[in-house]
Amino acid sequence: MTFTALTGVYSMQYGELVETYRVTLGDKTYEVPVEYYVWKNGNGHFVWVSLGVHPLEYQAHKCMFEAVKWFVYNSGEFEGTLVVSWIKIPAEYYQSGSEEEKYRVSRDLGQLTFYNHVLPYVLHPKELGSKVGVPITRKPELFLDVHAHRPSWGVSEFILIPAGPIHGNDNPESFQRALQICEVLAGVIGARVDTQQTGTSPPWVTAPVAKHGIPAATFENGYYYIGQELPPNYDNYRTELDKAFLEALYLYALEGGRVPPTPEGYRKLARWYAMAAETWGRTVEYLSKAAETHPEYRSELQRLAEIAAKIRDLLVEMSEECKRVAELLERGQRDEAARLVDSELIPEYEEVTRLYDEYISGTKRIPVRISDVFASEEHESGDYIEVFGVKLPVSLAATIAGAGILAAVITFKVSVNPLVGLIACGALLWLSRRWS
Repeated sequence: MTFTALTGVYSMQYGELVETYRVTLGDKTYEVPVEYYVWKNGNGHFVWVSLGVHPLEYQAHKCMFEAVKWFVYNSGEFEGTLVVSWIKIPAEYYQSGSEEEKYRVSRDLGQLTFYNHVLPYVLHPKELGSKVGVPITRKPELFLDVHAHRPSWGVSEFILIPAGPIHGNDNPESFQRALQICEVLAGVIGARVDTQQTGTSPPWVTAPVAKHGIPAATFENGYYYIGQELPPNYDNYRTELDKAFLEALYLYALEGGRVPPTPEGYRKLARWYAMAAETWGRTVEYLSKAAETHPEYRSELQRLAEIAAKIRDLLVEMSEECKRVAELLERGQRDEAARLVDSELIPEYEEVTRLYDEYISGTKRIPVRISDVFASEEHESGDYIEVFGVKLPVSLAATIAGAGILAAVITFKVSVNPLVGLIACGALLWLSRRWS
C-alpha cells in the first residue's frame, strides 16, 4: 500500500509491505511474517529501525513503533526517510516446552529471519522502496535494532550498544560513526553507551549490517519481565522516552550534536534534559532498592544512588534554565541569555560530567550479579551465577556471554562515557554565548 500526502513544503510518501518467509530451525520449518513500513518526507536523514528480533521483548517494540508514528505524523519535525521492519513471530511457535526452549526458539527464529530475509533489504533498500512505491536512493545513516532487557542492578535501564569488533564488526569506520551517534544520544536521554556488552543478536543483526559500512547499534529500550507484569504506566513512560529519542536522533545526533542557539533549539534541550532527569530518577529508585536487598554492597549502592540523585537534580535545573534562555532569546535579551548560559548552564553541565565519571568509577567496584531468567532463585554468592540450574563462576559466565553463546549473562564493562552528548551540549552552550 502506498499513499502520498502534503506536509508543509514536502510531499509525505508512505508505503507498507508484508512478506512471509519460511525459516528452518532444527528439523522444523516455520512461516514468519515481516512487516515493512517506509516513510519519506523530503531529503533529510535516513534511519532504519528493526523490531521483533526477540519477540519476548515485544513491549519495547510496541512503544518504539508508537513513538515512530508520533514522530512521523505529529511531531512536525520529521524530514527524511524512516524505515521500520517488524518481525512478527507467531506466539504459538514459542509457547510450548520449557522456559529455556521458549527463550531459545523465539530468539533463534527472530535472528535467522533477520539475517536471511531482512538483511538484504537493509543493505539494498532501493529494492524495498521499489516494492512499496517509495523511492529510496541511498543506504541508512543509522541502523537501530530495538530490544529490552531484564532488570538487574548494575545495568542501566536504557543502553546503546554500537556494533564493534567484539560483536564481529571489522569495519572501523561504521563502528566509530555509530559510537559517535550513540554518545550524543545517550547524553540527551540519560542512557548509557556500552561497547563491550554482548548477546545473541549482534552477530546476526547489527554486526552484518555494520560490516557493510552502515553504522549500527542495539538499543536496549528499557526492561521486560518474564512471568511478571511491568510496573504501572511503564510503557507510557517508555513511549515518551522513545519520542525524545527519535527527535534527538534526527535533529541532534545525526546533525553532529548541533542544536541552533535559538528559542526552539533551547526548548528542545530543555525537553531532552528533562527526560534524562527522569531516567536518572529511576536509577536512583533502583539503586536504593538494591541497597536494601544486597547488604554486602549497601554502602557502594547507596553512594551510587546519591551520585545519581545529584545528576538527576542538576539535569532538572538545566532543563528549567534552558527554558529561561529560550524566553530571554524570544524577548531579544541576548546578553541576559548569554550570562545565564555562562553562569549557570555551563558550570552545571561540567558538574554533571564530573559526577558521571565518579558514578562510572563506583560501578566498577561492584561485581556483576544477574539472576538468570531460568534460575529458580537468585544466587547467594557474588562469585557465582546460576545458569540453567548450574552454578558458574562469574568469570566463566562472562566468558560465555562474550562468546555470544548465552545472552542471559551480561558483562558489565564501561569503556565509553555516555555523557559525551552532554559534553557536546556544553560545547553548544559555550559557543552559543556569542549567538552567532
